[in-house]
Amino acid sequence: MKKIYSKITKERQKQFQIETYITQDGDEKQVVKKALTPECIEHIQGMQRYYEKHRSANFLCPSRMISEKEVAFEFLQGKSLCNEMLEALAQRGEAKFISYLRIYDEIIRQNVQVVKGPFMAENGFEEIFGNVAFEDEIEYATGLNIDMAFDNIIRDESDGSYKIIDYEWVFPLNIPIKFVIYRAVLAFYTRNASAMKDIIGLGEIYGCFDITDSETIIFDHMNEAFNAYVYGGQDGYNSSVIAYKKEVYDVKKLLPEENLFLQVFLNDGTKYLEGRAITNHVIGKRVKMDIPLEFTQKVSEIRVDPLNVSCVLKNLQVKVVTKENDEYEVKEYQHNAIITKDNDFIFVSEDPQLIFQNCWENQLKMIKIRFTIKEAGLQDNPMLVALSEIKNQMNQMETQMRKVEGELEYIKGTKVYKTLLERKVDKVLGENE
Repeated sequence: MKKIYSKITKERQKQFQIETYITQDGDEKQVVKKALTPECIEHIQGMQRYYEKHRSANFLCPSRMISEKEVAFEFLQGKSLCNEMLEALAQRGEAKFISYLRIYDEIIRQNVQVVKGPFMAENGFEEIFGNVAFEDEIEYATGLNIDMAFDNIIRDESDGSYKIIDYEWVFPLNIPIKFVIYRAVLAFYTRNASAMKDIIGLGEIYGCFDITDSETIIFDHMNEAFNAYVYGGQDGYNSSVIAYKKEVYDVKKLLPEENLFLQVFLNDGTKYLEGRAITNHVIGKRVKMDIPLEFTQKVSEIRVDPLNVSCVLKNLQVKVVTKENDEYEVKEYQHNAIITKDNDFIFVSEDPQLIFQNCWENQLKMIKIRFTIKEAGLQDNPMLVALSEIKNQMNQMETQMRKVEGELEYIKGTKVYKTLLERKVDKVLGENE
């Protein structure tokens, strides 16, 4: 059994520090969550207890304990609810998109007893979610999975039913139903705002669930408190989004090709700010994205990862727009493509990259990216693999040549070389006399 993916979340408090990894044996894959500390074992075992409690309802991805500190989940094949929603947006199907929101509402209510009335925080609630008070009656339930992101719900290919693939964060406390919805909607909007543009806004989605402005303020405070509880007082909301993005997207790289995405990274002069990565799903062959930028610190370099797999891209074009609405096409950049011609690129690397200098400092407000996907996923293309190997060999030869040239330059500067050269000259002159 081979480990093909691993992510470690050491930034959390000790009782929540886990490794998430994927193993493959032939065609079979499984996702494993492993406690990294003795304090985290209870956290891991809690996931299995939750599954056993609801096993017969058949709405959870099956799991089993494979050791005292490891729980293994089946690697379900199917399309996520998130991708179904993005497809509806790509087709400008607002009604279809809203129908998926209704499906989501039904999913989060299944197998919990929903109560409507004045919300009373139980013992332990404030430690995790802070002190909250609602003006009106609100729906709540005990035992809610608060990390019910749209990515975490898969339509299982085997029976067509929706299943929840991640149930790490379940609490035996009364929690508002709308808080779970708020977190899922906000995470979706944070990553896919460009796909929603001119179709449906964040406020409109909240309106579908009757989430008021005053409630979003309360839920925002709850979210920050929850993340301070998990991350030990780090920047709450940002820590949540950073960790969520990394875990969901990296796992999706191993799912079918429909799970393609584009990322933009910012470099502060010393390193790329991984937590500030801007991620957008890619749907269809013709990609056209306008990505807003917001600089809170110096950015010396910008990196665009056009896809998350090896690929052949046609007519790739990157433009930047300044705050004065001046538009510039980026024509000089570093890249890791093995072949380029005009605006066509062949990337054999599973992490295609374009890097360019930020000459506009903090005046940038947007990046426009356009390209057509000719082919995605080249690992099985023998010709391109061979070309990649040839290029690597040529790079090695070039490095060796530079090394030899350097050694020759050194030799030329030595006294021995100069003496031998003088003797050779004297000999030639003597023969000509």
